[in-house]
Amino acid sequence: MPRNGLSHPTPTADELRALVVPATSADGAAMQKVLNANGISCRVLRNLAAVCETMRDGVGAVVIAEEALVDDAALLTERIRAQDVWSDLPIIVLSPSSREQSKLAELIAQLGNVSVIERPVRMFTLVTAIRSSLRARAHQYEVRAHLADQDVTQRVIREAEQRFRLLVENVRDYAIFMIDV
Repeated sequence: MPRNGLSHPTPTADELRALVVPATSADGAAMQKVLNANGISCRVLRNLAAVCETMRDGVGAVVIAEEALVDDAALLTERIRAQDVWSDLPIIVLSPSSREQSKLAELIAQLGNVSVIERPVRMFTLVTAIRSSLRARAHQYEVRAHLADQDVTQRVIREAEQRFRLLVENVRDYAIFMIDV
């Protein structure tokens, strides 16, 4: 809703969807079915390269099997570092409970906003984690809109000040008064 003549763009559907890279295609189909049934828009992808490509259209959260993350983390790390300052993409890693965690800990430090859920995952836990991540992401998009509004407001103020200065500089025989209630 416009406020003070400024627009507050709402996030697009793509900006509030989950991108999923499952361990197996069967896992992907099951997650997509459960997430869609719970009103969460998602897209199942094969690998991190596809995630990074799809992120250009907007993304709310990334859910990724640890195996896919470990195999090609550099690409995602690079994409995460290139985010805007307001953006902190939530990443949910699905980790086998029997795995060595040192490599995962290193990746978490590089990626930032990461939650780890051990597999096998209860679908209720996954849905709750994704909803929480998407709410946080929606808030980030509100911050983006606020920053954009601030930029517009500052530009409008600068333009008004310039017009006033031109008026004052070009008026020779008149007095100008400013009254503030």
